[in-house]
Amino acid sequence: MGVFELGFSRTEREIQVDELPVRGALPEWLSGTLIRNGPGTFQVGEERYRHWFDGHSMLHKFTFRNGKVSYANRFLETRAHKEAMEAGRIVYTEFATDPCWSLFGKARAVFSPQITDDAKVNVARIEDKFMALAETPVQVIFDPQTLKTLGVFNYEERLTGQMTTVHPHFDLKNGIVYNNVVRYNAISHYNIYQYAKGKIERVASLPVRQPAYLHSFGMSPNYIFLTEFPLVVNPISLLLWLKPYIENFKWKPGRGTPIYVVNRFTGELVGKYKSDPFFAFHHVNAFETEEEIIFDIVAYEDASILEAYYLDSLKDENIELPFGKLRRYHLPLKGNRADYQVISDACMELPVFDYTNEPTYAISISGPTYRMTREIIAAMAWDLIQSCRVISKKLGSNQD
Repeated sequence: MGVFELGFSRTEREIQVDELPVRGALPEWLSGTLIRNGPGTFQVGEERYRHWFDGHSMLHKFTFRNGKVSYANRFLETRAHKEAMEAGRIVYTEFATDPCWSLFGKARAVFSPQITDDAKVNVARIEDKFMALAETPVQVIFDPQTLKTLGVFNYEERLTGQMTTVHPHFDLKNGIVYNNVVRYNAISHYNIYQYAKGKIERVASLPVRQPAYLHSFGMSPNYIFLTEFPLVVNPISLLLWLKPYIENFKWKPGRGTPIYVVNRFTGELVGKYKSDPFFAFHHVNAFETEEEIIFDIVAYEDASILEAYYLDSLKDENIELPFGKLRRYHLPLKGNRADYQVISDACMELPVFDYTNEPTYAISISGPTYRMTREIIAAMAWDLIQSCRVISKKLGSNQD
């Protein structure tokens, strides 16, 4: 099996291993469970998904105790996964993959597109619920012990014609969760919601004619801000649904990058700032002074990173991915222009941070270019193969 197929092929097994091999030693005091989420398979029958952000969601659970670690995985029990397995083909529309519709199917999709409910991007604990999160409106609730799917959660009742972000923000002091829902229509809206004590309330609704692709948003102690990258869509394109979801969006750098700032307690739009065109997936930290709002973000010059994540591109062992850099933006409370400086020239992505201590953690591949070399991938693949062999032996299987 080639290196690419190890990570981007078909996976059907759900397993549980009481003790994984450990290289080195884990501290005895380390105790707890790490649950991660992601696409678990990229092929159904003879059909393959096209993009890294496609595929069916699989939960992975690592439990640490007494210097040992156990592992279990399980597919989310979604309509998209269930119907695809029964049909032996792709049934639901994903981020960059549409089913192979017949002429009748294409016509039907205009009026009722089968949008995936596979929540495969993030996991979060929201009050007492553990959820797998997606940009599509359905968030899936699961049992953290068994990984069994328990139900769904959504911010708005009418699910067709909306998307959300996979990175809600948490006000830990007041027990409030915030998220943004993009509602597509002739006049679309960015709808900001708060969820607390089992109750959902809309904080603000910002009208927009051509909404942007928003993967995350920012939050400081008093404000929520939406960074409207110039990767935008005409909502009519989504109504007709002639292309997969993300391929309806167009890069329009002439728009610049407006930044909307909303008071998260009153819902008031307190400012709209102008910035040069750029693209990002992930906001990071945000701060306030008496004069300005400051936020960090992993920024790209344009949206070509989305093209680079098509599986046909990732197949290339010499691929160079666009370079994400950590920028710090300054929004003066008296003014409408956002300026920035680059905090670090290091390539970084997938940042996380601590609301209380305000550090930033991210993943980086060092070097002057972001190149996924044969040596790096081959080394990762070799470790994966060895672990799979050990797991197979523990399960009594002779398959590699």
